Amino acid sequence: MTKYHQGRRFDWEPILDDDSFNSYSLSFSSQYLKDQTSSSSRGVNQEKKQAQIEQIFLQILSALYTSSNHIGEQSDNNNCTAIPRTRRAYTTKQDSSERVFGSHSYTVSIIDWLLSKNMLVEQLGNEIKGYSRYRASGQLKAYLEGLGLIWMPLKPIAREQLIIVRDKDPKTKNSFRVPLISNDKIEEELDQLETINACLRRHCFSLNLSNDNLRQLVTTDNDDELDSQSTDINFYQTQIVRIYARGQTNKGGRFYRGWWQHVPSDVRRHILIDGNKTLEIDYSGMSMRLLYASEGVELDLDADVYNLGFDDWMGDKDPRRSIIKTYVNAVFNDENETYRVSPKDLQLLGVNNQQELRDKLYTAHDRVNLRDRVTSGWGLESQYLDSEIALQLMYQFAIHDDPLLPVHDSFITKKGNELYLQQLMLDTFERVAKGKTRVDVTTSLPNEGFREIDGNKDYSKTYVGQEILDKYITNKDPLGEYSFMNRYLESWKKDYSSK
Repeated sequence: MTKYHQGRRFDWEPILDDDSFNSYSLSFSSQYLKDQTSSSSRGVNQEKKQAQIEQIFLQILSALYTSSNHIGEQSDNNNCTAIPRTRRAYTTKQDSSERVFGSHSYTVSIIDWLLSKNMLVEQLGNEIKGYSRYRASGQLKAYLEGLGLIWMPLKPIAREQLIIVRDKDPKTKNSFRVPLISNDKIEEELDQLETINACLRRHCFSLNLSNDNLRQLVTTDNDDELDSQSTDINFYQTQIVRIYARGQTNKGGRFYRGWWQHVPSDVRRHILIDGNKTLEIDYSGMSMRLLYASEGVELDLDADVYNLGFDDWMGDKDPRRSIIKTYVNAVFNDENETYRVSPKDLQLLGVNNQQELRDKLYTAHDRVNLRDRVTSGWGLESQYLDSEIALQLMYQFAIHDDPLLPVHDSFITKKGNELYLQQLMLDTFERVAKGKTRVDVTTSLPNEGFREIDGNKDYSKTYVGQEILDKYITNKDPLGEYSFMNRYLESWKKDYSSK
């Protein structure tokens, strides 16, 4: 992948809905329109044109601001905005084409105007290198950097973009989006997602970490099976979308795009909601327990689904458990049975080869015909069921203006909600899956406890770029060693917590 592909497309970034920021954006669009008065406008509705221009400016400036405040590896490549210059990359309809929704001619004209005013730095792309990429410069850069990382309200994601249906070309294996067919259930899901996202937009999600510890975050944690949609944290990515698979709205269906879904589990233990400590509650062996429930086979609540018949199994503390957990969840989505573990892991598990490990798994769960279910696509079926459960849980919290952050089959909530959430999770699983399960609770940690429980992991990568943190942090900062996150949280408390 070349560096040209690494910037996020500008229409994928959240659009800010802050009065002061909007006013600043309007000042740009007003000046732009004045400079365009000499151009032909025959047959153009001027009010409609002005509204489009104002929207594009706000979208571009929002993207420049939020992308410049990504916290992540290789900040020089990730903290930029990709803006297509080719006409075929745009559409004037909210549809499933995955093209930019908006006017190509207006967008390119605005970019050229900003370049002429020395407000942007450009790195041109092409058909091989990808989209052109931009960063703010001059007066615009000074304004955006002057804001710092502060909490700001967001515009809602368009209803047409809240549910995405994807399919895969059987020959090329390339994924593509297909149209969403509306029905009563889909419309109800959209209503629920709008309620959930409205709740998420009102609240502040930050990290209880010092500036020094922020620098130590890593980009991946294989034990979590987190999605590699991004390699950084964008605190403005707080709204979620539902993504179905195989062109069907009963396959897949999990929720994505919340920034907390892209950080390792030990980092999630430091998440704050509105400044309050949190805890994470997850379904134990979710996919396997869903399978047993679907087959009508009882599974003891104390059973550890990751014990493949080892006589010396030590439960949650067993060093083999994390390997098997990752393996089981991978196998559930491995219809062609091609997934492999490393030779090192095979040795730790005490098995001779890949087939022996797979046979061991299938034998341990032969009561539910595991092999047949895996090869017939159970993985996406189980994701649909766990996402249905997640939707109901999030909606129940959202209608009481209490945000619940999903990480597939686990949920982050404010401390104090644990008893209610645990019971709600058990009841919802029983109602949707027609079976019983158990849940596990992971409590939060103070900054001083950062990474102490994962001392064996390799954290050699630096996650927070020096450029981003040092842009706002000085040795004399009155907020001290927590200045980066405290400033973000305090901006929400000051201007928005009572709204």
